[in-house]
Amino acid sequence: MKELDRPHAKQLFCWHAFLQPSPHQELEDLVENFLDVCHGLPLSLKVFGAQLYGISKKDYWEIQLHKVSRILPKDIKERLKISYDALDNEKQIFLDVACFFIGEEVSSAITAWDGLGWNGQHSWEQLLNKCLVELNDDRIRMHDHLHDLGREIANHQSPYRLWSPQQIINVGNEVQRIAIRGIIATAVETPSENEGFLRCSEDGKLIVKASGVNYSLEPSSLGLKFLHVRRNHHNQVIGELSRELVWLRWQDIEQRNLQSLSSLKNLRVLELSETWNGEHHLEKLWETDSNAPVQLRELFIRDCPNFQVLPKSIGCLEHLKKIIISRNKIRKLPEEFCLLQSLEHLELDGSELSSLPSSFGDLKNLRHLAFFNCQKLRRLPVSFKELTLLQHLFLQCCYELTLESDILENMTRLVYFIIDGSNQLEELPRHITNQPSLTELCCYSKKLKEIPVNIGQLSKLRRMDIRSELMTSLPTSIGDLSSLTYLHISYCHKLECLPESLGRLDLLRNLRMDFVGVKSLPKSLGQLINLQKLEIMRCPTGELDLGAGLFTCLKEIYLKSTEVSKISISEDSPLEWLRFWDNGHLKEIEVLPNTLQHISLMRCPNLDVLPSFAQLGSLESFIIKGCYRVKKIPGLEHCRAMERLRKVELQAINRSSFEGFIHSMQKWPKEEIIVCTRAVPDAATIVNSFVNSFPNLSVVDSFANQKLKSDPFLKWPSAARCILLCFVVNC
Repeated sequence: MKELDRPHAKQLFCWHAFLQPSPHQELEDLVENFLDVCHGLPLSLKVFGAQLYGISKKDYWEIQLHKVSRILPKDIKERLKISYDALDNEKQIFLDVACFFIGEEVSSAITAWDGLGWNGQHSWEQLLNKCLVELNDDRIRMHDHLHDLGREIANHQSPYRLWSPQQIINVGNEVQRIAIRGIIATAVETPSENEGFLRCSEDGKLIVKASGVNYSLEPSSLGLKFLHVRRNHHNQVIGELSRELVWLRWQDIEQRNLQSLSSLKNLRVLELSETWNGEHHLEKLWETDSNAPVQLRELFIRDCPNFQVLPKSIGCLEHLKKIIISRNKIRKLPEEFCLLQSLEHLELDGSELSSLPSSFGDLKNLRHLAFFNCQKLRRLPVSFKELTLLQHLFLQCCYELTLESDILENMTRLVYFIIDGSNQLEELPRHITNQPSLTELCCYSKKLKEIPVNIGQLSKLRRMDIRSELMTSLPTSIGDLSSLTYLHISYCHKLECLPESLGRLDLLRNLRMDFVGVKSLPKSLGQLINLQKLEIMRCPTGELDLGAGLFTCLKEIYLKSTEVSKISISEDSPLEWLRFWDNGHLKEIEVLPNTLQHISLMRCPNLDVLPSFAQLGSLESFIIKGCYRVKKIPGLEHCRAMERLRKVELQAINRSSFEGFIHSMQKWPKEEIIVCTRAVPDAATIVNSFVNSFPNLSVVDSFANQKLKSDPFLKWPSAARCILLCFVVNC
C-alpha cells in the first residue's frame, strides 16, 4: 500500500487528534513534525493522532514526538509500542484481544472482562478511541502490526497467554510455576498424537503436550481466566480449573452432559459446540441444580443435533443475558425458562418446538428474539404481546407459523420485523404500523394478500422486502415512506402495476423487482432524485425510458428476462454499470453515456444495433456473449482514450465484430495481450494476421491446451500485465 500524500495524511492525523481536518493553530508546527515521522502510514497517523486527542499542552506533544522520532522508521512495532505504554489498566485487555479475542463478538469479550472486575465497556472504548482495536459487524478486529505487537509483548509478560503449543514450548518447564491468564489447547491435524490437548494426570495435574513433550500445569496456581479446549472428554480437566475462569469454549464434547461446572462459580461465557459432520454426544447440560454456573451471562450451544433438554434449573441463572442455540432437538422449553428476567437476546435455530411456554411474555427484558428453521412452531402465546421492550423480531423458515392480528398490540419499540417463509400468514399484524422506530420490514409469505393501507405511517422505515403470490396491489400510502432507501418486490405475479405515489420516495436509492407482473413502470419513477440502482428481473416490463431529465442519479441498471425491445439512455446520465441479460425482445440500444465503466450484454439474441463506443473513456470492462446479430461494435477504432479498459470478453458473436475489435487493440502496443480462441480455425487465422503488427500478441488454443480447457479464467499466469480473453465461437 502506498503512503498517503501530505494533505491526506494531515487530514487523517487531525481528524483523530482534533476531530476536525485541520490542526489547532498553536500546534500546527508539531503536527507537521508528526507527519514527518509517520511517513504517510495510515496506522501510525491514526494511532498517534488518537493518542494525542484532547491534549493541548505543547510539552506533552513534544515528549511524544521525541519518543517517536528516536526510533527508526522501519521499526513500526517499537513506534506503536509507545501508544501501548501510554495505556493504564487497558494494557491487559489489549493483550487479551491480541491473543484470544480477534474475530469474537465484542459483547462476549466485554462480559468476560466484567467478570474480572474490570469495567469492560469503558476499557474497550478507550482502546477503540485510541485506534488500537477496530469493530466490524460487532466483531473485534485488530491491525496486523498491532496484533503482532500484542502477541510479542504477551510472550514475555506475566500472566502468560498460551494460544498455541509453541507458546508452551517457549515457556518450557517454568509453565508449572507461572501465572497463566488463558490457554487455547486445541487439537492439530493429527489428533491421535493429542498435540496441544489438555488432559488430567492421576495426581490431579493438567498435562499439555507440545512437540512430543508433556508439560504439567498446577491447576490451583494457574489463576486461569480464559480456556478454549477441544475433543476432551475428561470432566476432571474442567473440574480442576481455577474458580476464576470467566470464559470457557469447549469444542467437540465427547459426553452426554456436563458434570463439572459447579466449581466454576465465576464463569460468565460458556460456548459448547460439536463438529458438523462428526460424532454427536451432548444431550443436556448439567445434571443437578447445584451444577449450574450461577454467574453465567452468555450461553452458546452450536451444532449439537442430539441436544434436547434445557434443565429446569436454567431459571435460576438470574444474570443470563444471551442464549444462542443452533441445530438441536429441543421440543419444549421448561416453564422455568421464563424466569430469566435478565435475558435480552434469544436465538433458537433448527429446534423442534411446536409452541412456547404460556408465560413467555414474562421475559420482560427481551430485546432480540429470533426463531430460525423452527418448522414445527405454529403459534406464539397470548402473553407474547407483553414483550414491550422487543426491538428485533426474526421469524424465518417457520413454515407453519401464524400470527394473531394483535400480537404486537403492546409493542412500540420494534426496529426490525422479519418474517420469512411462512406458508400460513395472510396478513401482517394489525399494529405493525404503530412502530415509530421500525427501520426494516421483510415479509415473505405465499398467502399474504395485502399490506396495510396505512403503511405510510412508518416514517423511519428504510428497507422493505415484500414477497407474495396473491398480492394484487400496493397501497398509495407507500409513497409516504419518507425514509425508505431500499424497496424489493418479488414473486408478486399478480401485481401488474405500481402506484404513481412511488415517485414521492425522495430517498429511495435501490429499487428491485423480481418475478413481478408489472408491464410498465410509473412515469413518476423517472423523477426520483436519489435512485442509483434499478433492477428488473423476470418481469414482463416492455417499456423503459431513461431519456433526458429522467433517472438523473441512476448509476446501475440491470435488466434480466424482460420484454424491453428498445432502450435510449440520456448522454447526460451518470450511469456506470449496465447489465442486460436474457432479454429476448431487445433489438436496439440507442445511446451510451460516457460515464459508463462496465457493460455486460449476454444472451440477447435479437440485439443487432449498438451505439458508438467512441466516447467511453471511462470503460473498464466490456462483455458481450450470445448476441449473434451484432455485426459491429462501432467506435472501437477511435477508443484510444480507453486507458482504463482491462477486461474484454467476446463469445458467440459475429465475425466482423471480432475483426473490428482486433483493430482496436493498437492502443496497447506495450502491454501483453492474450487472445483465447475456442479451437476455431477462422478465428486463429484472423488473430494470426495481426501478429506482425502486434508483436506482443499471443494466441492460445484453449482446447489444445488441456490446462485451459475447463475454465481459462482460472489458469492464466498472474504475471501477465494485461489479460484480454476473447472467446470466438462459430466464426
